[in-house]
Amino acid sequence: RRSASRCRGSRWAQAAGVMRTRPATLGDLADLRRLHALLQTHHAAADPHWFKSPTDGETGPNTFAELMARPDNHFILAEAGEPPRPIGYAWVEVVDQAETPLRRPHRSAYLHHLIVEPAARRGGAGGALMAAFRDVGARAGADRLILSVWEFNAAARNFFRAQGFEPLQTRLWAPLAAADGLIS
Repeated sequence: RRSASRCRGSRWAQAAGVMRTRPATLGDLADLRRLHALLQTHHAAADPHWFKSPTDGETGPNTFAELMARPDNHFILAEAGEPPRPIGYAWVEVVDQAETPLRRPHRSAYLHHLIVEPAARRGGAGGALMAAFRDVGARAGADRLILSVWEFNAAARNFFRAQGFEPLQTRLWAPLAAADGLIS
């Protein structure tokens, strides 16, 4: 099996017992899709106007394989039990921002997804995935770690704050409708 991460040999954090993290491979696609369906279901239930349910075909069979083929994407699995069974994953992308007239150049590690099965939460998997996120960033020479969290997801906001993350930017939105007189 081909590793999707360039961070082979990483000493990512292991919690007590048999929980561990490792780079995901193409052989893990079914588990990634299963775990992603949990994340997508949670988001679609919280905001069905924004998020599709997993049954809407949003993650076709090639989605993760295509993302894994990109060298700046890193997929990390958290496993528990004997034999090890995937219980969570993180998707981290290393992003280079070129200098602009308004901003300095930088390299960051961006956490797109982090999900742990509900039954496995509070067992160290989330913290181990965050340690792997930090490790990917450090190995890539990133100067910052960035992630986004939806306002409706209080549990995730609290978890990330406990991991040392603070708000950086707040995005606001409002629906625009024909009744506002702006659309004809």
